[in-house]
Amino acid sequence: MLKNGDYIIETYHSYVIQNRTEYTIIFKNASVLQDITIKGDCLIWDYNEIYLRDGGYEIHILFHVWFNSPEKNQDIILTDMIIFAEDIEIETFTYKMDSYTEFL
Repeated sequence: MLKNGDYIIETYHSYVIQNRTEYTIIFKNASVLQDITIKGDCLIWDYNEIYLRDGGYEIHILFHVWFNSPEKNQDIILTDMIIFAEDIEIETFTYKMDSYTEFL
């Protein structure tokens, strides 16, 4: 999402059943050099590379595209994105559940 010249990616990571961490990655004064071409139900951030270029950062992100349909679920589709930004900010927030029920 592009907002006021910044490119913002919101994501989350569930690493155990009672915790969930959300990430907001803000690419300051950014321009998208290559946008994501495949749209799916979910994008999984697989890999990234960051280069120092012209007083800023060139970020290459590889996504695995996941579809919520049986006929497409077996395909492994990768797509990539390239962003140039003057700076990068990362905000995190972790939800911790006080209790949960686990069924055996």
